[in-house]
Amino acid sequence: MSTSEVTATCLVHTVFDAKVTWMLDGRASSSNTVSKDRNTTHITSNVRVSSNQWKQLRHVTCKAEHKCFSPTEKTVNVAGPEVATPSVEIRRSLPDLLKGDGAVLQCDITNLSSRDLYVTFQANDVDISDKQYVELPEGPGLQSVSRRFTVPQSHQRKDKSFTCKVNQGFVRSFKSDSTGNIFVDPSVELLLAPSEDSGPQTLLCSGWGFNPQIKWVSESRQRSPSTHDISMSADGRVAVTSQLHIPQAEWTSGKVFTCEVSDRSLNKKVQKEINFCSAHSSVPPSIHVETPSFKTVMSTSEVTATCLVHTVFDAKVTWMLDGRASSSNTVSKDRNTTHVTSNVRVSSNQWKQLRHVTCKAEHKCFSPTEKTVNVAGPEVATPSVEIRRSLPDLLKGDGAVLQCDITNLSSCDLYVTFQANDVDISDKQYVELPEGPGLQSVSRRFTVPQNHQRKDKSFTCKVNQGFVRSFKSDSTGNIFVDPSVELLLAPSEDSGPQTLLCSGWGFNPQIKWVSESQQRSPSTHDISMSADGRVAVTSQLHIPQAEWTSGKVFTCEVSDRSLNKKVQKEINFCSAHSSVPPSIHVETPSFKTVMSTSEVTATCLVHTVFDAKVTWMLDGRASSNNTVSKDRNTTHVTNNVRVSSNQWKQLRHVTCKAEHKCFSPTEKTVNVAGPEVATPSVEIRRSLPDLLKGDGAVLQCDITISPHVTSTSPFRPMMSTSLTNNM
Repeated sequence: MSTSEVTATCLVHTVFDAKVTWMLDGRASSSNTVSKDRNTTHITSNVRVSSNQWKQLRHVTCKAEHKCFSPTEKTVNVAGPEVATPSVEIRRSLPDLLKGDGAVLQCDITNLSSRDLYVTFQANDVDISDKQYVELPEGPGLQSVSRRFTVPQSHQRKDKSFTCKVNQGFVRSFKSDSTGNIFVDPSVELLLAPSEDSGPQTLLCSGWGFNPQIKWVSESRQRSPSTHDISMSADGRVAVTSQLHIPQAEWTSGKVFTCEVSDRSLNKKVQKEINFCSAHSSVPPSIHVETPSFKTVMSTSEVTATCLVHTVFDAKVTWMLDGRASSSNTVSKDRNTTHVTSNVRVSSNQWKQLRHVTCKAEHKCFSPTEKTVNVAGPEVATPSVEIRRSLPDLLKGDGAVLQCDITNLSSCDLYVTFQANDVDISDKQYVELPEGPGLQSVSRRFTVPQNHQRKDKSFTCKVNQGFVRSFKSDSTGNIFVDPSVELLLAPSEDSGPQTLLCSGWGFNPQIKWVSESQQRSPSTHDISMSADGRVAVTSQLHIPQAEWTSGKVFTCEVSDRSLNKKVQKEINFCSAHSSVPPSIHVETPSFKTVMSTSEVTATCLVHTVFDAKVTWMLDGRASSNNTVSKDRNTTHVTNNVRVSSNQWKQLRHVTCKAEHKCFSPTEKTVNVAGPEVATPSVEIRRSLPDLLKGDGAVLQCDITISPHVTSTSPFRPMMSTSLTNNM
């Protein structure tokens, strides 16, 4: 690979002066390229070939001939076996770096076939090293080799990247990936390690680059590091880390400590500084003030407010109460690695008078900062406060629960009490409202104690919001009232089942149905509560028609266990309607009907809801059944009696009698004969007015009836009838 011409040598072990010839890939070599030498034991033959020709050959053969032995030859494969693809990687050499030579590159070649090779190092794909030849021993397995190279000073630049190239055999070559830029400027990072504030502090400095070196300096004096470590990443860049331990007093004095990272290879250096203040954020700390809850202020004699200052510094914390500094004997302080906690103690009465409290934090490492909290709260809007009974609790069996609904509430804590006759009967129920722009609503419940469940008690709900304002609901009025009851018969068909409706009112009324000492199960049961807290219960009982008309008594009992009271009402078939005897109206046939028909009908209308028995008496004698008919609707019983006209003309009185167990018998008698008739004056004559109208054949009958002294019927002094005879 390094000369223009090469020589191959053939040693023939013989005492004869044998003829030696060369065959290059089967073709005889020309004699002018061959030389021969002989001694008593060997013949030596050399053939000269140009390097380029040799690289193309696959086989060379050396042949020996002599008459004293048969021809013999030896063929050699000069191309070698097929070469496997090796793995080629380039990296920096950490051992050389640690020895002080940081510019050494190492080429690691693995999976190599047993074939000679050479290695070159390249910068930006151009060889910068001599060829490093490697002669591999023949063998069946794959092999590995490494070669190193120091990058010349002229190539130690940021615009250079490096590769390793492997040439194996005469034609094949393999190249590593590029290192990328390894000659980078140094960089530095300086941090304060977490540690106890009261003990020594540890600074951590990290440097990166080609060959970084760390130096610690404080006030122009070099400091010796406590630890020093070096490592190299896969991309060839070096990281160095160093720690410096500093006594607590020296650290808090404010001294500046500098970490300088330099690289002599590139003649570059960078540095960072740190001190007590710069090690932490110089942004003023956040402050959180926790004030005592409304409940705590209202229920204890002394309260505590807490200020949390989020800082690593030992800040000075002061309290201002409405602009006046709090005395030191009321303030306590605690500190950890992240916070300073300060507490101030104030009497509850003093706290109720305050409007603002301020917590102020000060330290040389940040500008003073403070947080002011309004403890009086915003102006409180007037809420709406309503008290009512709780129907859901009543339905669960707890009827004495009152509910206080408070709406249109400002975001200000409050407590609620329930009162009987304006005196508190409950504990304070505290409510902490979340802060927000809108109005809010809450509800609270309370069970009235047994000793207050009396008719002389009325109840209110009182809301105390903030430290000075209170609001009260309207009174419930008297909700523990005696029960009352109403029992009715529902409208229905007389011939079908009947429905009784019972309604009860009171504090917690319960309905029970009883008939002949037996409890009856209701068909329906409903409960409701009115705005005044009084409860209404309604119940229906369905009764078969036969049982209803039998006259059984049904009782609806309304009781209230809370008051140990009960009332009841009864109803039966008769009491469900008026017991006043019904009115009776008798209609008799007209005079014309009696005179013009052979049979007439008289009608009796009995105004009653009962199915009354109706009988007729004709001049005191009962009429036979076959002459009587009956009809009935929801308001009347109608009864008709049929009589011959001749019999009717003989009658003087007819009587209609109605009977039923639900009212006393009643009757109506009608005089059908009429009063005594006086003798009238009867005259007949022609009608002059009709004659004058052209009808001369008209006769007129004038009948004059004198009034009877005992008659109550009106009579005209004269009644005239005109008869016309058309001829």
